[in-house]
Amino acid sequence: MRSSVEAINASDLSVRVPVPHGDPDLAPLAVTFNELLARIQASVDQQNRFISDASHELKSPVAATGVMLEAMREYPDAIDNEQVVSDLTVENECMARIVSNMLVLARHDEGRTVVELVPVDLLDVLLEETSALASRCAVRIDTSAVQPIVCQTDRELLSHIVRNLLDNAARYASSVVKVSCSCDDSVVRIVVSDDGPGIPEADRERAFDRFVRLEDEARRMPDSTGLGLSVVRSSAECLGGTARFVDSELGGATALVELPLK
Repeated sequence: MRSSVEAINASDLSVRVPVPHGDPDLAPLAVTFNELLARIQASVDQQNRFISDASHELKSPVAATGVMLEAMREYPDAIDNEQVVSDLTVENECMARIVSNMLVLARHDEGRTVVELVPVDLLDVLLEETSALASRCAVRIDTSAVQPIVCQTDRELLSHIVRNLLDNAARYASSVVKVSCSCDDSVVRIVVSDDGPGIPEADRERAFDRFVRLEDEARRMPDSTGLGLSVVRSSAECLGGTARFVDSELGGATALVELPLK
């Protein structure tokens, strides 16, 4: 057992300690140690995948901005500066979303998310975020079912949740996104629906995985980072709540977030 432990290093966490099944004292210790190694390996593998996926996602906008800047330098007279500035802004916003969401998830993974519970009116947050969405997209946003509900929560995390749900819904909506909220004695419910293609029931859970985009390559949305729904779920969990997709209201996807009222 000792020699096996000495052989374990960060570059190869697949090594396991042999279990001496004939020894009633050492066998449980070896099993427990192997379970610990398995958890460490899973955590390291997750971090490595996260870094690899994030690098892949950032590669495209970085390359695109590099091409545009090089074209401006090499062919200044042939470039429509206004169009290039617009294109650079789009790519910069894409990188900003990726980095912002990565930071939220990294803090969650490291247990460094700071939760400050204060009285927050859902009406204020939902109308603020829907107004911001309306300024950058053409779909109609139905807020008729939004009502004033005060709950004890973290306003920044709640804004992350609502913003990412709205962005995801608007990305796939055909014409309308509907937002509503309700509560009972202990739970606040936020519902965001769209009239887009929807999510098959078998994929509803997988949609919250990091860097997962369910559409095929031909239908892939150019501004989708594959991180927004992961941020929704991790932020909801930090607040003691849940996030999931439920049966559709408008024919597309319907996301439900439940948070403690107090």
